Amino acid sequence: MKNKALFYVLIFALIVLSFFGGSYFEKQKIKTQTSVPSGTSVNSIPVTVTEVSDGDTLKLSDGKTFRLYGVNASEVKEPFF
Repeated sequence: MKNKALFYVLIFALIVLSFFGGSYFEKQKIKTQTSVPSGTSVNSIPVTVTEVSDGDTLKLSDGKTFRLYGVNASEVKEPFF
């Protein structure tokens, strides 16, 4: 009987801790910087994507090809899942 009561107390404590622990970690999200700091020079060239040749290769309006490194997209003739 004593073991059963201890079991229920432990289960209740785990439920309460998981509820409050989740809200704690939600507040700890990494904050990212969304704007360029003042005083920083950014050289930008306006271009438009004219064609997507693969899932990770773009053709730009200035004639250049831009490849997204680290993106493992399927090729045009390959099925995707």
